[in-house]
Amino acid sequence: MESKNDMNHFREEGEIDLRELLVLFLDEWRWIACVALAVLLIAATYAFTATPIYRTNALIQVEEKNSGIGGIDELSTLLGGKTPTAAEIEIIQSRSVLTKAIDQQELDIHIEPVRFPVLGRVFARRYEGHSLAEARWGLDNYAWGGERVQIDRFDVDQRLQGQTLTLVAEKGATFRLLDPHGDVLIAGTVGEAAEGNGVELFIAEIIARPGTAFSVRQHDVLTALRELRVQLDVSERGNKTGILELVLEGEDPRAIADTLDAITNVYLRQNVERKSAEAAKTLEFIDAQLPALKAELDIAEQAMNRFRVQKGSVDLSLETQGLLEQFADVERQVSELELRRAEYAQRFTSEHPVMLALTQQTAELEQTRAQLEQQIRELPQAEQDALRLARDVRVANELYTLLLNRAQELKVVRAGTVGNVRIIDTAFVPLEPVTPRVSLILLSSLLFGVILGIFVVVLRQLMDRGIRDPKELEQSFDLPVYAIVPRSEAERQVSEQDSPSLQLIAVQFPHDIAVESLRSLRTSVEFLFNESFNRIVAVGGPAPAVGKSFVSANLGALFAQVGR
Repeated sequence: MESKNDMNHFREEGEIDLRELLVLFLDEWRWIACVALAVLLIAATYAFTATPIYRTNALIQVEEKNSGIGGIDELSTLLGGKTPTAAEIEIIQSRSVLTKAIDQQELDIHIEPVRFPVLGRVFARRYEGHSLAEARWGLDNYAWGGERVQIDRFDVDQRLQGQTLTLVAEKGATFRLLDPHGDVLIAGTVGEAAEGNGVELFIAEIIARPGTAFSVRQHDVLTALRELRVQLDVSERGNKTGILELVLEGEDPRAIADTLDAITNVYLRQNVERKSAEAAKTLEFIDAQLPALKAELDIAEQAMNRFRVQKGSVDLSLETQGLLEQFADVERQVSELELRRAEYAQRFTSEHPVMLALTQQTAELEQTRAQLEQQIRELPQAEQDALRLARDVRVANELYTLLLNRAQELKVVRAGTVGNVRIIDTAFVPLEPVTPRVSLILLSSLLFGVILGIFVVVLRQLMDRGIRDPKELEQSFDLPVYAIVPRSEAERQVSEQDSPSLQLIAVQFPHDIAVESLRSLRTSVEFLFNESFNRIVAVGGPAPAVGKSFVSANLGALFAQVGR
């Protein structure tokens, strides 16, 4: 009674007494335990029946980007040195990469045995044999473990894409494929191609009991791509490390490992092909320029030979030779810049910073070349002609040699391209699922159940509008309280006896706490008799089975024991 009285006190004054709450929880521990066990049972059911999800990962390093064309350091500086990892993440998650992985792993085809609801999955996951699991409860049409189907080709027309078809194993290595309405689409034999009604199917192997059904569904590429993107997560490990971590989750540990390896290999191969393609395009451009440069070199050499035949040998002064060296160097630099411009025009627009920098450098060299030409025009005519012809031969020869060397370099690059990414860690086959975590679920559910049970107990007390405190009774009805009779466990033992004359705890258990409370009530009634006009005691209660008969019989017995 004390704890319930304390709760009424709490309701009246709005104060919280931890000791009083503790007493309440100890009194109502059965409610708390029942709620906690109910929550624990629900959580345990989920933990042991939920489909486990596995997780695997792979690591890819994005290395420093090489220019691959002549070792252009200035370009590397302008490009910031490293390939942006954000761009590489988008490339990995692009359709061009993921759709190839989907085709390789046939992720657009979903095959699953039809199992007994809820428990079928649990039994199948726990089966570790190599043969078919024994059917339970005589239900042979369900898959209980060990069933598998190998489909090498499965194509359906657009009206059946995304719909769940049913593949039924039959006797003699035959099968039937049913549409969603149960009508037969095709029937065939394992190891032979079957087609009809918009379906092409080749099954290499079926291991299942006759009558076992499998749900088969082919998604369109965009649906399979969307599902794969949901399961795949790509992020940079650390800050500006260039290390990309690919994480893939799924129900089949072997399948997710193979799928993630396929994604990394497709991405790596695409990176290499992209690098090789750049070299191939540049090589094609250089091969187109070489014949024209060779023709210019031949024309320059022929003109130089004719001049020597006509004028003889002309000795150039040191100043003129210096001008020749400077002019030839400027011409070579201008030609190199023009070559770079042609190469990078395949990847960049004219407004790109790289193209603008090349334009500025070309303008500076053109200005220098104009100054040198002005100096050449001040020389004697014979030296001018000799210098111009020597310049043409030297520039044409150097540029032709430069392009020949570049062509050889690009051939080597194209043959040995490795890209600027490499796989550090391949995907592994996970042994333990990441969800559900049984121990964590059970522990957290038990804690939540206890908290919920405490909430239920407090809510019951707050919603209980009955009168439990004697003071509240006296204040509300202006009636005195003479005794409080607690519930007696001895009453249950007495009521089970066969002899009706002995079903009184006042006789069999005279020292019970309830009997002591009734003696106190008898004493109070004795005093009340002195002030009353009669000796009649009426016993009543607000509801049936609240103890009216118990109080009447035992109180009468106590009066009889003292001769009343």
